[in-house]
Amino acid sequence: MTLAALSVVAALGEPHIDTLLNRLGLTAEHLLFKHLTGIVAAGSVLDFVANMADRGTDPHSRRICYGPGGLTGTIMIAVSPFIPRGPSDRGFELTNTDQTSVFLYWVFWLGYLGTAVVLATRLCCEQVRAASPGRLCLGLGIIGTGTAIGCGYILNKLTFVALGYLPWLRLPPPPDHVPR
Repeated sequence: MTLAALSVVAALGEPHIDTLLNRLGLTAEHLLFKHLTGIVAAGSVLDFVANMADRGTDPHSRRICYGPGGLTGTIMIAVSPFIPRGPSDRGFELTNTDQTSVFLYWVFWLGYLGTAVVLATRLCCEQVRAASPGRLCLGLGIIGTGTAIGCGYILNKLTFVALGYLPWLRLPPPPDHVPR
């Protein structure tokens, strides 16, 4: 499921797909589709790691893997009509983080993704310590390292969203450099 969802995310990043979606009149929803598919991928990774840790059958584990993803997707769909569109109604304008709809979209999307990545990193680290040396230990270590790097990206993105929304944190615009 993770690989299928990530394949869809990668395909949605291709210019040919953007052209096709534009012809179908779905260009404005392109980023929403991509992020919703990312929620499926993140939930699937959590489910995979939980199963590797023999926690996949625990009902609490299943709720953690899929419940917040469903809530996040619902909120993202609910606020997407209020997000400004680009020129000619093409695509979301998710750069205006001072708008509440954009702020909510980013906070819920990155909050879910960040939670999933932190939980996956934690589970991988626990299992690396418990696993005997070998390929399983190496593979879990690589997955844990990748998800830990993802935590840094998400924290960086959340910082920029907060800086754009909260006026007392907003950085001043760069000075105009006009050659004389």
